[in-house]
Amino acid sequence: MKIQFTVVIILLLAIVSCSSPSRLIKNERYDEAIEKVSRKIRGGKIKTADLTILELAYHTANQSDHDRIRLLRASDNPDIWPEVFSLYQAMNNRQAKVKALPTEVKNAINFVPIDLIPEINEAKTKAQKYLFVKAEALLKTGNKTDARQAFVVLNDLKRISPDYPQIDQLMREALLKGTNQVLILFDNQTGMPVPVEFEQELLNFSMKEFDGEFVRYDLIEQKNVVYDYTIYATLKQIIISPERMENRRFTEQREIEDGKQPKRDENGNVMLDSTGKVIEVVRYRVIEAIVNETILLKNALLRGSVDFVDNAARRTIHTTPMEAASNFAHSFAVVNGDLKACTPETLEMMRRGPVPFPPDGMLVMDAAQQLNHLLRRIIRKETGLVKSADR
Repeated sequence: MKIQFTVVIILLLAIVSCSSPSRLIKNERYDEAIEKVSRKIRGGKIKTADLTILELAYHTANQSDHDRIRLLRASDNPDIWPEVFSLYQAMNNRQAKVKALPTEVKNAINFVPIDLIPEINEAKTKAQKYLFVKAEALLKTGNKTDARQAFVVLNDLKRISPDYPQIDQLMREALLKGTNQVLILFDNQTGMPVPVEFEQELLNFSMKEFDGEFVRYDLIEQKNVVYDYTIYATLKQIIISPERMENRRFTEQREIEDGKQPKRDENGNVMLDSTGKVIEVVRYRVIEAIVNETILLKNALLRGSVDFVDNAARRTIHTTPMEAASNFAHSFAVVNGDLKACTPETLEMMRRGPVPFPPDGMLVMDAAQQLNHLLRRIIRKETGLVKSADR
């Protein structure tokens, strides 16, 4: 127990050490160090060591961001502005956090406020323009991968400026152009007609169950939609067994009390108690019943597959087999003899009595429910096949 307690203490010390302000600065996590020390100061605890750490973290973080901005500006590339905007925002947020501290703290760490608003506005305007132009260019290629990249770029733009003109319209366009359209169909290859209800049961699920980013499913083909993939729920074989009846006959026995009888010694003599009265004991006898059990059996087996087809390439890219069985089994019994000899299970069989065999259609529909669950699992598992933009 002592050893375990020591290990826990060591682990806690290690965790605290890793997240201490000094360690955070060493790992260049300056803003975390500033937040940690600021909380202590706001709590009324001002220590010289904390002021030293705060000063080091604040000025080092600002210098690092300033150096990065200067390097980016020197490159004169248009793609620098989202990062420049983010760096200026970080500096401004850092400044606001320290500015809220007591004056004596700000004086101790040589805090000098800087007006960054002009730089932030400049970087924001140029970042917005760059992201918007980039998204428009990506959308014009007609390539799904580019459309998805445009959606990411537009998301970045929306984070900077949620109300930027045309942003929502372009995001819808990017989502539409980057989305794979998938049609799910039933394909009966058994050579036998199946009721409409079978297809309805097999495909009984909501498309919301499968729809995700950049992939959309339909059960009914929509006009003016070009489908990238088709998933066929293919039924290949229906096997209905004959109606079978199996019989078995067995005997059940039980020992029950049957009055009393004199107790006898090893020589067969009747035994008496101390008063001369005959000693009596319980007499047992065995009763039995002959059970004639009948078992009714019938089953349906459905075999098929889930086939993923790339419509542009006109080829099957993946097939997963699926199989489901529906089994009917009913047993009943006719008993001859003493019912007291029967087990509870046998008495239940006797009470059930015979029932008619289910029709083929009932068994097939029951199996269709099982195929439905299998189909849903397979589509969810293999969603990556129809989500890829690379075709």
